[in-house]
Amino acid sequence: MTGPILLLAIPAFWAFAEWRLSLILCLATALLQDPLRKLTPGQPVIFVVFTGVVFGAACLGAWTQGVPFTPSRIFGRERRIAVSMRLLLLLIIFEAFNSYVRFGNPMITGIGLLTYLLPLPSIMLAYELFRRGGEARLYQFMTIYVLWTTFALITVYLEYAGYHWPVFGQVGGNLLIYDKYLHGVLIPHSGIFRASEIAAWHAMTCACFTFLLMTTRKLNFLTLLTAAGAIALFVAIGMLTGRRKLFHSLVYPPKRSGETWRRFGHYCTGWI
Repeated sequence: MTGPILLLAIPAFWAFAEWRLSLILCLATALLQDPLRKLTPGQPVIFVVFTGVVFGAACLGAWTQGVPFTPSRIFGRERRIAVSMRLLLLLIIFEAFNSYVRFGNPMITGIGLLTYLLPLPSIMLAYELFRRGGEARLYQFMTIYVLWTTFALITVYLEYAGYHWPVFGQVGGNLLIYDKYLHGVLIPHSGIFRASEIAAWHAMTCACFTFLLMTTRKLNFLTLLTAAGAIALFVAIGMLTGRRKLFHSLVYPPKRSGETWRRFGHYCTGWI
């Protein structure tokens, strides 16, 4: 475990010093932490928090450089959203207390709190990043994400094709999925990712980002055709994971992104 922790120190200190590179450093850590976990005896669960350590270092670095982390900078102009956020936080605190009283397990309560609260600093950090870097930084991140993650997703196909490398397969053994329509068993493939559902999520995020990158600036028949071909490849890889959430991940984010832009986009026109 000493080696991986020493390696983690590199992106963590880098993110602290250059918080504007935080998303790229978090992406690199996320793609490497799972194969490193599979190569470590016992496959310790601590590897799943490596990306969180890098993200936390970036937030701390941004805060020490005077970057404000207050939700009001984002939601303050929308009174209804601000009220809803406060009610949501109160509900999360109440449910965390209820969880601890009912189960008496602080680990369960802590995991629940992290699940609901971590998106908030993520949104605030991304807001400050793109407010300062503008549209160019957004396109830079999406481009790097698609390129790097595509190489990682190729391993899903390699596992399906019969390659049995130590970094392939799900942590803890393969998950069997029973199909009631085909009356058979499906074996999901995850490649270098720790679970097939993680691979499916990345595949569909790549599909969404590819569509945005190829159609936002220049929209014609050729770009639509190319985007459709790329999306079809990502969907094909996603189907090898055997997870239904890939279709939800493909349809839902663009829909919500459009609604979010219609609500908040006029606030961003002066920044990007």
